[in-house]
Amino acid sequence: MDPASAQGWLCEHFWDNFDFSDTTIPQRLDSTAFGATFMTFAAMLESSPEAGAKAMASLMDKASANAEMLELFSSISRQVFGDPNSQMRNDELYLPVLEARAESPFLDDEQRDKAAFQAMVAARNRVGTPAEEFSYLTIQGRPGSLYGIKAPSTLVFFSNPGCNMCRDIRERMLASPVITEKVRNGQLVVLALYPDEDTDLWLSYRDEIPSEWINARDPGSTLHESGLYDLKAIPSLYLLDADKTVILKDCTDVRQIEAALSR
Repeated sequence: MDPASAQGWLCEHFWDNFDFSDTTIPQRLDSTAFGATFMTFAAMLESSPEAGAKAMASLMDKASANAEMLELFSSISRQVFGDPNSQMRNDELYLPVLEARAESPFLDDEQRDKAAFQAMVAARNRVGTPAEEFSYLTIQGRPGSLYGIKAPSTLVFFSNPGCNMCRDIRERMLASPVITEKVRNGQLVVLALYPDEDTDLWLSYRDEIPSEWINARDPGSTLHESGLYDLKAIPSLYLLDADKTVILKDCTDVRQIEAALSR
């Protein structure tokens, strides 16, 4: 096989010798060894995105045969792909887990409903799809909307005042020649959006946001409640093209943003 085909085959067949019917395995597992094995699998999935999503769906189909396996693979997947602080967080790979849990007869209604809601949120704003529309209010008191921004590229920067990581990313963005030049030339609009309710706190940090950016908040904090955007972890950045199609989702890597803007 060529390398890409071989990688896809390995993703699909990684668990072939694992006995999903043996419900005593979770109690007998060496958790450290199992975690290391799953991380090997996860790295393979990330290197082959299309094959990876299919392999993850296939894994969860097998794991859904009994409650023990469902919980075992749900738990490790949540840590690796679903935890907001995981370096391997990946909605595309975590979505099959949520979908399996939403349909599982081994969970109660509340657990299935929670998984279904999380799956709905994870399925929104996927790379290559239109970003969800929302309204905002600027620091000057003017209303606006995402699709009202007219520019070749839009960078939505969800951030909170006083957040150290938000400050670090903001400083990296300001130090970026690519982002600075794009903003100066009108090729990029940066929308710094505060999604929470403490208006006084937001106003007290008004000087922290560059005047070249749109400094705005979500009136009523509707984004959190509606699940239009997955904001479990702040900061979070979404890079959109002129039509508001998602180029990068939930990104915190300024170098990745620069590379996407330079294509």
